[in-house]
Order: sequence, then C-alpha cells, then structure tokens
Amino acid sequence: MARRFKRTIKNKKVRHKLVENNNNKRSKLHTKLVKNAKLFVKNLSGHNLTDHETLLLAKGVKFIINPSNKNAIRNVMEDFDEFSRKLRCRYLYNDGRIYKRHPFYINSGYKPLDSCPAIENYIFSTKIELSRMKINKHTRNISAEELSAIRNLKKNNNIIIRKADKNSTLCILDKDNYLREGLRQLHNIHYEEIVESNVKEVAETAFSIIRDLHNDNYIDNITFKYLKENINTTKVGKFYLLPKIHKLSQNILSEMERNETARRENLIPGRPIYCEHKSSSHFTSKQKLRAHDPPVAISANNLTMSYQNCVKKIIWRSEKVVRARLKQLERGNFLQTDSHSMAALAQLQRKCAACCDTKIN
Repeated sequence: MARRFKRTIKNKKVRHKLVENNNNKRSKLHTKLVKNAKLFVKNLSGHNLTDHETLLLAKGVKFIINPSNKNAIRNVMEDFDEFSRKLRCRYLYNDGRIYKRHPFYINSGYKPLDSCPAIENYIFSTKIELSRMKINKHTRNISAEELSAIRNLKKNNNIIIRKADKNSTLCILDKDNYLREGLRQLHNIHYEEIVESNVKEVAETAFSIIRDLHNDNYIDNITFKYLKENINTTKVGKFYLLPKIHKLSQNILSEMERNETARRENLIPGRPIYCEHKSSSHFTSKQKLRAHDPPVAISANNLTMSYQNCVKKIIWRSEKVVRARLKQLERGNFLQTDSHSMAALAQLQRKCAACCDTKIN
C-alpha cells in the first residue's frame, strides 16, 4: 500500500509539473503573439486595448469569421435555384451562336416555368439529394475572448478604427480628433457648405441629360437602362479619412500613444476618400473609360468627380465620328477639318455646356 501510495503521489506531481510547463509555454506564446501584433496596430486614442483586442485588430480589416451552419442548406438551395434558372434559359433560348455581351447589360432575372422532362427530372432529384445533405461544423478561426473583443469595440462610440494610408497598420483614433481633422479639410476653398441636400435635383438633372442622350441616339437602350438604374435614390456618398501616420515621426507617434495632450496638439493628417457606393451616381462612377465599343464610356478614375463631369466625359466620347476626328488633334489644332466633324463637335459642346459650367476645349 505504501509503494502504491507513493507512486500515486509521484504521478500527481508529474502531471502537475506537465500542466505547469504547458501553461508557461502558452503564456510565452501569447506574449510573443501580442508583441508581434502590436507592430501592426497603432493605438492613438485614450482607449486602452486589451491583449485580445490587439490580437483581433492585427488580423486586419478584411478578416472574416467562419460563418455558422444555421442557414447553410437554405443558401445552397438558393444557389441551386439560380443554377436551375440559367439551365432552363440555356435550353430554351440558346441557338449555339456566341454573342458579344454588352458591357452595360443588366440581367433580367427571368424565370422560365419549365423546359424539358429530362432537365426537370434532374433538377427535382438533385434538390432531394441536397435537402438530405449533412453539413459538417466549421472549426472556429477566432477565440471566445476575441469574439467578446469584437462586441466591446463595436459598443465603444469614442474611437474610430481606420487602416493607415500607404501602410498595412491599423489605427485607433479618438473620435473627436478624427472629426476635427475632417472639418479642417472641409472648411477650405475646395468645398462649399449647403443648407439643404440637393440629391433629388442632381438626380433629376442627370436623368434629363441621360434621356436627351438616348433620344438623340447617342446611347443605346441597354446603356440607357444601365445609367438610369438606381438614379432616383436619395442616398449620398460617404466621406472618410485614412490617417497618414507616415507623415509624422516615430517620436511624435510614440508620444501620442502615451500622452493625451500630445494627441490634442498634433492632429494626424488624413487622406480624404469619397465613396459613392449605392448613391445616385454609383453606376456612372464605377465603370472605367473604354476606347472600344460601345461608344459611351464611364469615367471612374476619380470617385470624387461630380455627376455632371461624368456626363461631360460621356458626351465627349459618345459619337464615333467626332472621336475619330479627335484623334487627328495635335497640340490643340486640327490637322484636317471638315464641316461635318466641326458641326458634330459643336453640337456635343453645346450639350456639354448645358449641363456643365466649363466647355470642352
């Protein structure tokens, strides 16, 4: 009994020592991960980040948590319904020829009722097999502490989290200092404050211009449908800043991380970004300029370009005849001029002057 008792005590001591060593290894690994994560996170706010919040922010703004399996079967069935629709349309309307797809074509979403018995039997049997499919659970790519850190950061209304300009560092800024920098940039000669929103007026003006272009055969029906899509929305674009921490020295950044007075005295310059996603000019500003057919091309080189300037670019590049004549320009003068090209160019310039303050030179 004594030997067995001593052996049990010895085994307990060994297990306790193994657990302690594992805990020490985990602690050292956690400390190393937090130290590496702080290289990619710049806390320039009064909020004290925990270790789990630092590890979470170091993953980047494009990090995605593994989705749950709650609606997996339903999502698979929805995707298969879309595949079934395309399969029926291909059987009913495909004649074997390859057509050149219009760059501004919008899918109609037409759903045929049925096609042929073979295809319908295949769709029906596949749906039955998909409904019986078992989905395995995903392994979590985030810990419970980091999931709690997401909730805490979302509830904190005193900080702004932004990716740094020309850098992969994630910055945490005080909301007051962030708004001060934004107002400082808006209160200059490049911007003008308006009393009331004129989104509806701009949308009506843009629609009238697009309609005139369609009536004068400068754009086809597909392009007209694409441009007028979602043009009557009352949403406006979003203005935000990307902090330019590379403009400040490391001494100033280190002082701003420690001292609140330094954060108030030294405003971090920001790069202004204007996003027109889901706004009235979203469809015209997301397309790039194209030199080939169709003749209408949309400019997206500068998202801050106003809607009327986009329309000016459209009109300038709309007519094939004028575009061919414009290739003959050299140093602002025509090498070859004729009455037809000059008259067409003058007509386009009058249309452009009607919607814009400046004329095309």
